[in-house]
Amino acid sequence: LNEGEGGVLSLLNDKEMSVRLQAMSLLHVALLYYPSVFGHTTVTNSLLPAIYSAVTMDASLIRTVDFGPFKHRVDDGLPLRRAGFRALGALVRAAAAVPDGGAALSLANPGQYLGKLAAGLADSEADVAMLAWRVLQSIASSSAKASLLEIADTLPPLILNFIKGHLRAAKGADTAAERARDVLRECVRGLHALTLIPGVERCTKFVQFFERVKQTSLLKSMLKDIADAEAGRTGGSEAGARGNVRRGG
Repeated sequence: LNEGEGGVLSLLNDKEMSVRLQAMSLLHVALLYYPSVFGHTTVTNSLLPAIYSAVTMDASLIRTVDFGPFKHRVDDGLPLRRAGFRALGALVRAAAAVPDGGAALSLANPGQYLGKLAAGLADSEADVAMLAWRVLQSIASSSAKASLLEIADTLPPLILNFIKGHLRAAKGADTAAERARDVLRECVRGLHALTLIPGVERCTKFVQFFERVKQTSLLKSMLKDIADAEAGRTGGSEAGARGNVRRGG
């Protein structure tokens, strides 16, 4: 995994996209199982720039295939973008397991880091959007949660049409409708996670937007399910603690 010429990490910047994709997939697995391999310098100088590049939508990779009666949009950059967000999510989770992992993340360019994440939240591809929302959820539960306040007020105009489109798609009973509901669930979980970050009340545009979310029937129902699940986990933990006290007595 050395960074020099011929090392695996150098393949993250290979000119062939298929090679970059395989290297990014390997990085994802390595971050999941061997997070301590990557130190401060490696994360800052090699991993984050490569991941930022991978998750950026490249319009030149989007083409339209003409099938005569209809046309089909093909995004050749989708697999790499998807792999990039998987690796980013693994990196955020791995930061807690590496002594200087959090520092490496904070030393990276926060504007670039958060901007790439924000763009992914409204990605037109459901797979990418769901991965991006999960990354946001992971950050919101980490020691770096406060950094998300930097983009909170920029989210409403960015994700408004995204949410509206999925709300329309979610009205059916087919597979596409269920997929749209899955995306909305991840979105709602992410928005809910943002509301729990201390200081979010200062992000007035986001707070006002979230009030609108709570008034939307389907999203309101999803928020209730999230709250009920959290209450169940809390109740279970408290009950376990009481049981331990009784056994200890």
